[in-house]
Amino acid sequence: MGANLCPQKDLDKPITSLQEILPYMEGFHRRYMNNNKACRLWVNMVRQLEIDIIAPQHGRSFTGNAIKEFLDWIEQLECGIDLFTQSNYQLPR
Repeated sequence: MGANLCPQKDLDKPITSLQEILPYMEGFHRRYMNNNKACRLWVNMVRQLEIDIIAPQHGRSFTGNAIKEFLDWIEQLECGIDLFTQSNYQLPR
């Protein structure tokens, strides 16, 4: 959770504001997160913890206010199956 495919500079420096990397992570999370319900359940669990850092497998880590901003963002994200419409299920012409 939190993967961001940002430019290679400053990978060792955590972000302190989600806006710094949102353009580098939104597409990934919309495609690879299953649905918003799963994200909300995960956020509900994580909010019970004292979190000093979120260290995703790819990209920069999050500290400070960026953690709360990320949790707020992912909790509301429409993703995965949430994005399906009837146009995804049409008979061939």
